[in-house]
Amino acid sequence: METNKRILWFAAIGILVLIILIFVVVWFHGEKKNMLAIQTFNECADNGYPIMESYPRQCKTPDGRSFTENIVPETIIASSTDLVSVFPPLPNSFVKSPLDIKVEAVGQWFFEASFPVHLLDSNGKELAVAPAQTGG
Repeated sequence: METNKRILWFAAIGILVLIILIFVVVWFHGEKKNMLAIQTFNECADNGYPIMESYPRQCKTPDGRSFTENIVPETIIASSTDLVSVFPPLPNSFVKSPLDIKVEAVGQWFFEASFPVHLLDSNGKELAVAPAQTGG
């Protein structure tokens, strides 16, 4: 009788361990499947994976894949119909003198092929103003 209780006890523990093992395998398989579905920086960040403090920012999944944030040039609206696109340096970039800036201006709002460029610090304080010339 005592042997039957012992066998029953070991069988119950074995079944419990088997159920826990199956649960863990299914759960990890689902996590891996979700991780493999990630294809962009935004998807990686939305799933709560760590974002590295770099520029541009990077997100890394536990399986070692890394996704870099897509940085687009900052577009500044001069009026409702005219646009100015500013290319590197991008916000938070390290700059040095002389500073070269590439700008694309659309429309005829600038006077005699020149327009002012304002250099601002992170607080919006104006550091410098200089005229820019169009190149074509």
